[in-house]
Amino acid sequence: IYERIKDGYDRTGINVARSFIQWGYTGRFEGFSDERDYEEKLEHITAPYLFIAGDKDLVVPEESWEIAYQKISSDDKTMREFNKASDGTHYGHLDIICGKAAPTTTWPYILEWLDQRR
Repeated sequence: IYERIKDGYDRTGINVARSFIQWGYTGRFEGFSDERDYEEKLEHITAPYLFIAGDKDLVVPEESWEIAYQKISSDDKTMREFNKASDGTHYGHLDIICGKAAPTTTWPYILEWLDQRR
């Protein structure tokens, strides 16, 4: 993950998009063949976890990530919302990674968070 952020991001595959569509349609956070209940598995995550969001993200609003944040068992979990008040601009979903301000705001924040846990 560190190299992806440092060197740049790749494109999201079609299967990721299919997963999001299925989850939205069914209301369940499961694998394609229902063999995995991802929401149930959240409580088993104990590794450090970083949640980042944008104040104007309509794709993944707070209600969407809040459940995961609460269920993850990690003692080291961080939530960071990028917003106009603290970061000088509003952030939509893609702005977090691809926006004009991302190289000077979100990318350094993520890298610093990762560096602190190396």
